[in-house]
Amino acid sequence: MKCEDVRKLLVAYADRALAETEAGCVREHLDSCESCRRELELLRADAALLRGEGRPEVPAYITVRVMARIRERSGARRAGFGLSLVFARVGFVVVAAVGLWLGAALGRGIVGTSPGAGGRLARALTEQVFVDGRTEGL
Repeated sequence: MKCEDVRKLLVAYADRALAETEAGCVREHLDSCESCRRELELLRADAALLRGEGRPEVPAYITVRVMARIRERSGARRAGFGLSLVFARVGFVVVAAVGLWLGAALGRGIVGTSPGAGGRLARALTEQVFVDGRTEGL
């Protein structure tokens, strides 16, 4: 194997993520190549440093600024949500008003295929109720 090919595989080799045949080829090359061996040692040293570092300490002022931004944005979303609730309520009132008007119109026979058709239906519904499978008057 050439140095160029081995260096592409060194990270995977250091992580023991290569198939045995590829790892064997890299091992053979490393036995005869000082430059690639040094490269592998540097990779392993870097990995050890990174494992030992842990999490970086975040300065308090950054935490305060980030949290303030989050509160600002969530407040803006809530304001937009409140506006959409207003529209939803207005829509509900409009639909309810139309439903009441339509119910009244059907009850008086204003809307229907023949005069009084809605009125007859409304009377029939108010005069009889199903109770336990039987019809009873109100």
